[in-house]
Amino acid sequence: MRTLSALIGCVAVLAGAGVAAAEKLDVADFVRRAGNPPYEQASRDYGEKDLDTLLRMLKDKGEWRWWPNVATTIGYIGSPKGVDPLIAFVKGDPDQPDDRNQVISARAAALLSLGVIVNKTNDKNALTFITQVAEQNPAVLQQFKWLAGKNANKVQAVRRLTIGAIHGLGVSGKEDAAKVLEAILQKDAGGMEGVTETAKQALEINQALQRGQTTLNDVFGK
Repeated sequence: MRTLSALIGCVAVLAGAGVAAAEKLDVADFVRRAGNPPYEQASRDYGEKDLDTLLRMLKDKGEWRWWPNVATTIGYIGSPKGVDPLIAFVKGDPDQPDDRNQVISARAAALLSLGVIVNKTNDKNALTFITQVAEQNPAVLQQFKWLAGKNANKVQAVRRLTIGAIHGLGVSGKEDAAKVLEAILQKDAGGMEGVTETAKQALEINQALQRGQTTLNDVFGK
């Protein structure tokens, strides 16, 4: 089974070298270190007690460089308390649209994180949201006011969000998510660049998780 880090080129900031796994850090220091937060360490060393700090950082525009790691770690913790803040983060602040590349990467990471939370908690709201983004539901995408920004490359931004959501459906390991991925594969043949291949990979991961043939530790390469 290939690790997800080998598959998830859309979220570039998550594909770097991992944080050294031996050292226990304050959660704010943990997410401020370069590279992909290791799943095993994040899910072991941090929990709901750390969510308040992470959610504050996700709202703090001074922390924007670390938002991909913040969103990722919220997902790794796997609490349903992270669902609404992650959804709000993906939608963005309608009064201050932000379409910077790093911020779009963080939104894609948040969609993946919602899939991790679905895996751990079976949260229906999280599954519904990543399904809607993966399917490019127009009513949902219209809520993302930052997509209308004058500097936004809307097609590429939507593609990156779609791929992030598809990966979220994959790591959810849920049968309903697998059905969505199968429908995307039937519908998108020859469509938006990267979507079909990503959906194939995500479906492979989803089914392996359902069958107990792999774990999230394996998927994220620890």
